[in-house]
Amino acid sequence: MADLFELLAPIACPGCGAKKVSICSHCQAVLNQDPMILEHSVSIRDRRIPVLSGGVYEGVRQSVMVNFKNGSQYTLAKPLMSGLVAAMGASASLTEAAINIAPIPSSLRGMWNRGYAPSLLLAQALGHSTKVIVWKRLVVQRWRMGLAFKARKASSTRTSRLQRSSRDVRITRRGRGERVVLLDDVLVTGATIRAAATALMDAGYVVVAVVVAAHVPEENSSSSPKANGATLGARHRRRPPILRRT
Repeated sequence: MADLFELLAPIACPGCGAKKVSICSHCQAVLNQDPMILEHSVSIRDRRIPVLSGGVYEGVRQSVMVNFKNGSQYTLAKPLMSGLVAAMGASASLTEAAINIAPIPSSLRGMWNRGYAPSLLLAQALGHSTKVIVWKRLVVQRWRMGLAFKARKASSTRTSRLQRSSRDVRITRRGRGERVVLLDDVLVTGATIRAAATALMDAGYVVVAVVVAAHVPEENSSSSPKANGATLGARHRRRPPILRRT
């Protein structure tokens, strides 16, 4: 029976392709590496918000992420977040307060195609650390007629992302100064994070940090976004400081 299952649904490591293993020890070790703090972070209205990344979007991490998002292998959320789980779990254990995680919502079209929200699964994977509360639907996409089904030209994808603003998302409830950590899967332009953070700030929340499973380095991007008083850089260093908690 096992041989028949292997024939019909062969198991291979999403990072390197090794056979008969869901993820090999080498690729898991790569994903377990200490996260990075992006030096220039995100700046909104003259306020800098630190960005903690699980690692550079390349090699093993990129392959695993592609299988996670586009290959319906949603169980890869936990391996992708393993390094961040260890770092944030250690941070949370030093205080009685919880870390409030708000996932960045998927696009309506992406949610329709996948049937699940990658950022939500990644946020739930952080539940393996201590004192992490996932606010599932604090930030949601604002519905617009045709938004989920209208085709988008590949050449305009980056341009359209850079034009995103806080008007593209909706905050489901007003805040009273609660401190929130935003979570996204891959940081590329930073426009989606900027839009969500601005909307949260306008709704009465304090965004203290951003966590991403991976990031595209600044040198791999054609330009750094600069819009509405916000900037993003992707240079990084190791050994991130402890996140501020609520």
